[in-house]
Amino acid sequence: MSNSLHNTTASRALWETLEPELRKAEHRPSRIVKAHHRAIKNWLMLYCPIDNSSNIKQVHGYFESFYHLCQVGRWDLASNILDTKPTVDSDKEFHNQLFVWGYFTEQIKLYEPLLGKVSIVVDANSYLALGNIHHTLGQIDSAAECYGQYLRIVRRINDQEGECKALVSLGNLYDTLGKYEDAIELHSQSLKIARELNSQDDEARALSSLGNAHFSLSNYAEAIQYYQADLEILKELNDTFSQVSTLGNLSSVYVFLGFYDEAIDYAEQQLALATEIESQSGICSAHGHLGNSYYSISEYEQALEHTNKQISIARTIGEQPSICSGLCTLASIHYSLGHYDSALENLLELFNSPWSIHDRQLSMKATGLLGNIHYSLGEYDLALKYTQQKLDIAQELGDQQAESIALGDLGNIYYESSDYEKSLEFSQEQLVIARRINVRWSEAMALSNLGDTYLKLENYQDSEASLRAAHQIFDELGDQNAVAVTLLNLAELHYQLSLMAESQDYCQQALTIATSLDIPLVQSCLELQELLGKQIK
Repeated sequence: MSNSLHNTTASRALWETLEPELRKAEHRPSRIVKAHHRAIKNWLMLYCPIDNSSNIKQVHGYFESFYHLCQVGRWDLASNILDTKPTVDSDKEFHNQLFVWGYFTEQIKLYEPLLGKVSIVVDANSYLALGNIHHTLGQIDSAAECYGQYLRIVRRINDQEGECKALVSLGNLYDTLGKYEDAIELHSQSLKIARELNSQDDEARALSSLGNAHFSLSNYAEAIQYYQADLEILKELNDTFSQVSTLGNLSSVYVFLGFYDEAIDYAEQQLALATEIESQSGICSAHGHLGNSYYSISEYEQALEHTNKQISIARTIGEQPSICSGLCTLASIHYSLGHYDSALENLLELFNSPWSIHDRQLSMKATGLLGNIHYSLGEYDLALKYTQQKLDIAQELGDQQAESIALGDLGNIYYESSDYEKSLEFSQEQLVIARRINVRWSEAMALSNLGDTYLKLENYQDSEASLRAAHQIFDELGDQNAVAVTLLNLAELHYQLSLMAESQDYCQQALTIATSLDIPLVQSCLELQELLGKQIK
């Protein structure tokens, strides 16, 4: 059966439930009321979208019927339309299906007219839904207002399950604002209530949110435990929409841990499931995770492809958080390719978005990237300014991973300023944190930075040990850009030791990788090869 026939069958069934209720109110109805009633019948009984039309066209009759019911003051029946499944085989109610499809603005037009018109329960549900939409769109103040209204109502009517949902929703807002301990407190309260009520969907939601907060605090082992527990419940409930989100969360953790194959696998699962249920938000998220994963292993062409898809979908559905996240990844890719002007353009657009004010994690990451760009341009005062800002935010948020990276970046800046003792100090601090939180990429970066600094201090033994250890980790992680940099550093070390054959071998390996990646390191390799050529002659 075609989608159109599916929809027609469902809409006719809806008319059969509405017609008796409308007839009850038809004692001497005015012409206008009769006209609205006829319109409702026509939209539900006669409207038949063509096959393969857009999702929003498939359910256009529901929107029109909702409008006409509101026009005659039948708010109760209009509310019922929201809870109707739009197709005979749909597992989502009309209003929830719109969220899955990414029609957020259209959802708002359904909820807002019902406020104060039907019942306190409908008001509560509308405020919760509106809060979720505003949060998704990056409208934090509006989301907070709606969640607050929802919490006040559910407490007034002693709805514990509703309170459970309110706590986790407010906790998610705190997480966005970087108030992770407050978020964990609210999520823990929500989890306790959910388990007391034996509400598995609320338990899963609280577990996922706890995973997010611990992820932000670099507690990766705890985050994985919460996500896996969440995923197990969601599979039992057959909640595919929520599974999409959790698979993406797992991908994020494994990227930070340096397990890129696992990260890509989870992101591909996310993309397949999101595509199956036509979740535009989920598809957008999956492309974002794939973009990050491929960027991390220096597969820049694939990273660009997925990130551009993420941004395109996010713009279509109005998801500001995903637009900004994609812009940050895009800037990172352009930075790695040496396209500094493009990277700065991406960051300028990001910082001009109101969302960057609310999402402190993203703002911190973008600020650090700005420091990296100025560092690469030789503008060390600006690099120091922005990198110090990143470190301050990371320490304030308790984000140990970001703190570790910022310390390493500060070490690099002092290295270029010939303050090698200070550079050594920052790199050693970075190494301690990286090993404490078990983030191998950050550990390798610290070792690489230490190797460079030891070389400047003519401590060749420690320099070689650090560089070899860094090379091994980068190679295991598949970060070819970092592998090439470390090989070039080993080449320079052996050049200093007058071991020209070994230096030539390392330099050629670095040049081969850098050429394949088309990164600025190619020029440094060629310059060293020229020096080696003169020495060998």
